[in-house]
Amino acid sequence: MGTPVRIRRRRPPAVAAAAALLAGVLVPPLLAAGPATAAPRPYWLPSAPVTGTERHIGEKDLVIAGDGWAAAVWQVRVTAGGPAAEYELYAAARPPHSSVWQRPRRLSVRTDGRPGIQLAAGTDGLVTAVWREPAAEPGADAARLVAATLSPAGHTWSAPNPVYAPKVPAAVPRVRLAAGPRGVFTAAWTVAPDRADAAVYTATRTANGVWGPPVRTAAGTPEERPGVVDVAVGPTGRTVLAYRLATGAGHPRIDTVARTGPTAPWGAPEPVSAPEAGTDDPAVAAGPDGSFALSWGLREAGDKAPTRALDTVVRRPGAAGWGAAHRQPMPGTIEHRAARRPLIGPDGDVTLLWEEVHPFDWSEYTDRRTDLRSATLEGGAAGWRPAARIAGPGRGLDVSLGPDGTVRVLWTSSTSGVEPDYELKEAVRDPHTGTWSLPALPTRRGEEYPTGQIAAGPGGSAALLWTHSSHYDEHPLMAARTGTDAVRRDFGSRAGRPDGTPDLFQTTPSGGLRTAYGTTARGGFSGSAVSTGWPKGFLPVPVGDLNGDRCNDVLVRLPDGVMRAYTPACGAVLKPATRHTVLGKGWNAYDVITSPGDVTGDDRADLVARDPKSGVLYLYAARGAAFAPRTVIGSGYKGYKKIIGAGDVDGDGYGDLLLQDRRNFVHRMSATGTGGFAPLRQVQRWLAPYDAVVGVGDLTGDGLADLVARDTAGTLWLLHGISWRSSPGDVTQLGTGWQVYDRLA
Repeated sequence: MGTPVRIRRRRPPAVAAAAALLAGVLVPPLLAAGPATAAPRPYWLPSAPVTGTERHIGEKDLVIAGDGWAAAVWQVRVTAGGPAAEYELYAAARPPHSSVWQRPRRLSVRTDGRPGIQLAAGTDGLVTAVWREPAAEPGADAARLVAATLSPAGHTWSAPNPVYAPKVPAAVPRVRLAAGPRGVFTAAWTVAPDRADAAVYTATRTANGVWGPPVRTAAGTPEERPGVVDVAVGPTGRTVLAYRLATGAGHPRIDTVARTGPTAPWGAPEPVSAPEAGTDDPAVAAGPDGSFALSWGLREAGDKAPTRALDTVVRRPGAAGWGAAHRQPMPGTIEHRAARRPLIGPDGDVTLLWEEVHPFDWSEYTDRRTDLRSATLEGGAAGWRPAARIAGPGRGLDVSLGPDGTVRVLWTSSTSGVEPDYELKEAVRDPHTGTWSLPALPTRRGEEYPTGQIAAGPGGSAALLWTHSSHYDEHPLMAARTGTDAVRRDFGSRAGRPDGTPDLFQTTPSGGLRTAYGTTARGGFSGSAVSTGWPKGFLPVPVGDLNGDRCNDVLVRLPDGVMRAYTPACGAVLKPATRHTVLGKGWNAYDVITSPGDVTGDDRADLVARDPKSGVLYLYAARGAAFAPRTVIGSGYKGYKKIIGAGDVDGDGYGDLLLQDRRNFVHRMSATGTGGFAPLRQVQRWLAPYDAVVGVGDLTGDGLADLVARDTAGTLWLLHGISWRSSPGDVTQLGTGWQVYDRLA
């Protein structure tokens, strides 16, 4: 299992606090030291499992609500594979400044694994899930529709509510869901699409949480039969349905139906496109400015044929109808995949994304050559910008638009060869500059095909949900998020800014301080920074963000027992002259001073110290920019050779301790989240005679808290995080010559 990383929330700079007398140690208040620096850009934090078990994961969906909470739903196969396989549906939620997901809740005991799960998030924090439950044998289209809602009050899921439960089973291949203002959600689906008795239905969840009865919104005739429907709701509550209308002549067209609000009557169907062979199912979107955009593909002959063009129409606020269609040709390719919906940014920009797959030889073991392309119609502009290539190669698209206009695209890429390696990749468009970047995702490359969903959130944040698909093995459902808050022990990188990876301090007998920058790409360290002028025998103690500037800070104990709190800017090298305040004196009474992370449950890094004479272990809980008076954790710790602040070892989001006894057995003390620790639990025996051990954090990108240790010969080792759950894990040599340092911290 992975160990989720618990990240502290952003706080304003603290004001002065009263001085406290801490067992003879005078600790003055830690004052806010000047204005906070500019917030760093979001970067991906390590992945961690959501499910906790390895299962076959089916369809899944992911959203971020307006309050920053993330919500996910996914199917888990519970019977053998094949068309008759049955699935259960689970859901979970995650706070905005945490990587720890709630315990998954089972919403349904019987789904069929087919497409039919959708989440929608409102700006008020409400999230609703809607899904199909087979009304007949598995694999059939006959289904009923069920929904559940995640409320921002307590963030618990409601009991499942039926949305559509006909007495006579009917074919419902897919349902669509859209969030409107003031807690209103609208679901739309087509019963028996493309048949003579086909009809489009809608149902509305009102602000009081009750689903109204299904409404027959548009019906077909023997000559004109509606297909799969899509739905979008604007900021005023205006709702638009779009569907393909099959005609007896074999030339379908796109129709829309609209209403002005959730209680208003539906209007009459309105044709949007002229009948044309190859017209595919449409996708409609609403923008925060009141715009609507509608796209549909045009295929070659046959439903399974490649898409030859993408048509888009836009309806601006106050306009009497849809604007002229823009046709994006797709020449010279053998197949295309377009994003489900066009994207409308806060400034009215409309963006299309699609994948072009170029001709290739099926007989050769080479990956399909693909390009990810994009076209944009700027708000107020008369014409579209020329299509641009973003990246490649890849296959499959998932696209999300953040409230600030950030566009995120996720796809699967692979290397060429007889046994290709697969990995997930992401492209991000900055809403201010319009430029695309390709950040590294916290996923691994491998022989098994990964699939994932991406969700863009407030302030450029994002969440990722992914798993590996395999015919032979089962895998856990993984999740990751971006963060701008300080990641535990991340003090910078070779690029000069925090990168979401923990770092390691080393001191020299002459008063030097070296910062080795961690890298998950190598599972070790790459690059370093050195500062000099420190007094001989000083002790750096990495802690979290003390002053609210989202940058990690450092406590430094001087040889005379004076403790200083240093608050460097994000990524800046720690030097003696770096801004700091004096906490107090007398700290040389302790032989252990370490920060395991958050022990009290307030997302602030706390301190643990040991009195070597009495063997008493103390907790200094973070309070604003200072620390509360010490409390006793327990006594009897005099005989332990090492006490290590290891970070979150057991996966509950709180900082834990590892203790080495005189027989070299290792014990874990798990924080309870309320300021205390659970009883000692033996984990394993040390694998080598280490003279220095540091709980450095996740250096491998697997979501597990790792240790870095130095043996008596000066060799540095990485003790992989799985070791500290229950049994020994892998140990990797990182380098030699580390005996020149008198301390690792």
